[in-house]
Amino acid sequence: MRRVLREGRFGRLRGVQSRFAFRTPEPGGYRLRPDLGSGIFHDVASYWLQALQETVGLPSSGGTGTAWCAEPHGVDHAFEAVLPLPDGATATLACSFAAQHTAEHLFHLDEARVRVRGVLPPAAGAVALNVAIRTTTGHTEITRTEPVSYYPRQLECLAELLSVRAGHRGAEPAATHDRIRIMEHIHRTARREIRAAALDEEHT
Repeated sequence: MRRVLREGRFGRLRGVQSRFAFRTPEPGGYRLRPDLGSGIFHDVASYWLQALQETVGLPSSGGTGTAWCAEPHGVDHAFEAVLPLPDGATATLACSFAAQHTAEHLFHLDEARVRVRGVLPPAAGAVALNVAIRTTTGHTEITRTEPVSYYPRQLECLAELLSVRAGHRGAEPAATHDRIRIMEHIHRTARREIRAAALDEEHT
């Protein structure tokens, strides 16, 4: 995606839409416990912001959100966020607990839409991603990435983050801090809607 944006052959980026749905958790699980920082937004937002940070960059501040909760002090079962990007584009996030797993980004450019599906594959083995580019003229171009073992890669990133090797500490912790700051700003300032029934059906 960075290469597509750098080449500029489809024009400027106008916006990024991201959709995530994680399986509805069992009652009493950590995803439903406020004392453990639960809720769908805290579960998803780091993946959303890291994808933006790695492709288009993050703003220094900002962002708004709306949370749907089952009770006044309950966790968010669905969440929508809007984040203005540094180049004038806008990123949006729609996430919820639902019956079917979903994880995708849709990049809107002047002359094309680029869709990346399955960015968080819940699989133990190596998985390739399809990057589909559909131009305004109707042409579709699909690029298949090299297979990546998602869970081992997570472990590698954690090991790198905790490493004391010279030259490593500094860049990634700063990038992580930027994501956390924006995530917590959006979560803290979110308008909350209290919905008592069928939250996962409403936002699937």
